[in-house]
Amino acid sequence: MGNFCKFCGKPLTDGRCDCAAFIAANPVQTPPAPEVSNTDTSAQPNDPGLSFQNQAGPATESAPQMQYGNAGTVPVSPIGSQLTSIIKGGLTRPVTTGLYMSKTTDTAGLIFLGIYAAILFIMSFITVKLALGKELGRFFEKFYAPIALYVMFAAALAVVSKAVTAYVFGNKYDTARTSFVTLLTRFCTACVIPAALTIVSPIFGKLTVLIVILAIGIWTVYSDIIVAEYVNAGKSMKLWAILAGEALSYLCSFICTKVFLSNVADIFTSQIGDLLSGLIGF
Repeated sequence: MGNFCKFCGKPLTDGRCDCAAFIAANPVQTPPAPEVSNTDTSAQPNDPGLSFQNQAGPATESAPQMQYGNAGTVPVSPIGSQLTSIIKGGLTRPVTTGLYMSKTTDTAGLIFLGIYAAILFIMSFITVKLALGKELGRFFEKFYAPIALYVMFAAALAVVSKAVTAYVFGNKYDTARTSFVTLLTRFCTACVIPAALTIVSPIFGKLTVLIVILAIGIWTVYSDIIVAEYVNAGKSMKLWAILAGEALSYLCSFICTKVFLSNVADIFTSQIGDLLSGLIGF
């Protein structure tokens, strides 16, 4: 009897009957509707009374958190990873890597340029010392630091010269107006291979000078290509930009060489005076 309606005798369906007597005696209990809160994003699309601003509210509030690398954004790489990318790009694709470097890598680019300058100073010091040997090395010991400083400053002025040229010529056509610092760091990729060659140059013995010349040539070619590609203009303007960059670079090198020779002459004169004084006995 439990499966049949006690009012009309029909079989029950899911424990209920559709007759009026059964329905009157057993009304359906409907649960209360859940309250819709402003933060319940799952109920917002189904409620026509909610505005678009309310629906976008939680996403807008979470936006500042996304800037620090939460889900949905690409976090900024640490300096070490950026330096690794610069070195890898400089070894494989120096021009492309330099042209498309992001502004977020400015700090890493400046750090690498500083490392490059330090490499040139240290390796120039070591190379000159090895080239002169022990006997001459004692006499010309005071020249080690000036020569190393000359090489470092000459290379630094070359990088700055190319960046100045690209900035002057390129910003006529660059609607984004790339800052000079950002543009300067883009030339760091052209220094990667020269830096590597400078580090290994002493192992080549008498061919060290040729390796250094090769490094200078590679830097010149890559930096000129970066200048030409950055200057988004016709071929004639690209050529003028390259020539201007080379002229400015050589001018800076000439000034640096003149100052260097002047200082070397003073040191050499002092060395000769000390030697003669020692020989004569004064």
